[in-house]
Amino acid sequence: MSDTWGVSATIKAPVEEVLNFVAYHLDAGAAHIFVYLDDNNQEARNILWGMDRVTTKLCDDAWWDKQGGRPEGHRTRQTLNARHAYRRMKRFAQWYAHIDVDEFIWSQGGVPIGDLLARQDPDTQSLRMRPVEMLQGDGTAFKESISWDKGAGRNVARRVYPAFGEFLRGGFMGHTAGKVVVRTGLPGVRVKIHNIFFQGDVNPNQAKDPDLFLCHAHAASWDQFRALLEYRMEHGSYRKELPAFDGVSRYELFKTLLDEMGDDGLRGLYEEVCQDSPRLRQALDAEGLLRICPLDLDAKRTRWFADRLPQP
Repeated sequence: MSDTWGVSATIKAPVEEVLNFVAYHLDAGAAHIFVYLDDNNQEARNILWGMDRVTTKLCDDAWWDKQGGRPEGHRTRQTLNARHAYRRMKRFAQWYAHIDVDEFIWSQGGVPIGDLLARQDPDTQSLRMRPVEMLQGDGTAFKESISWDKGAGRNVARRVYPAFGEFLRGGFMGHTAGKVVVRTGLPGVRVKIHNIFFQGDVNPNQAKDPDLFLCHAHAASWDQFRALLEYRMEHGSYRKELPAFDGVSRYELFKTLLDEMGDDGLRGLYEEVCQDSPRLRQALDAEGLLRICPLDLDAKRTRWFADRLPQP
């Protein structure tokens, strides 16, 4: 028998991306989805309102007044909303994950996500979802992170990403930590962005499943990457204060490229690390790092929302 599962996300994104996220996870079998619209996105709210298996929260002033005030930092807002959803998800599902709008839970080999969760040891309280990062192309190709182990990872990075591999953790533009799926109804659990805290421990009784991935469309296009760069450097995943990798932080890498070569330097990095080219596919495949995950976002969005979208 399959286990039930649900997701939540705090979202500040165009309507199409919101609908992609919801449609994909409904199609994958989510029992319930909590959507927290962080930017007063009335259009997305109107489309989602009243939809079966979806709870939509418009995070306006009235919402934050009920929560004791709006935190300035978006990570704090994410965490508060994640905990709000966790407390309520036990009504709908046995497992819960807080992820981002550009993240999609993927079960390899066609195994339904509920079946994958049901086969876990009863003592397992959470599962770590291994991230794979989307390449810019047809949206089907993803790469796994390079494990930096006893020098072997450095050699792999040089082969796959000759110019920039040594400066990016795992060869990723986004996070390599992954996210967690946690059992619902655990008293005292504190859900954060990448981890859970339970009875004083971080991620106790956590497991991994080789078939469970988190498909991350972190830099799915050059335009998206460039448009978000300054915000991520100031407030997000490229912040100056985040730990450096092998002596160089992503903030320092991107700033140096901008200062010395402008967008041409950034574009060279993006094309080597993110472009779905025959060279990169071949190099990733040779190292066992290529994953093909056809998300079919456009088709799923159309299927789930054709009757809800306003007609021209």
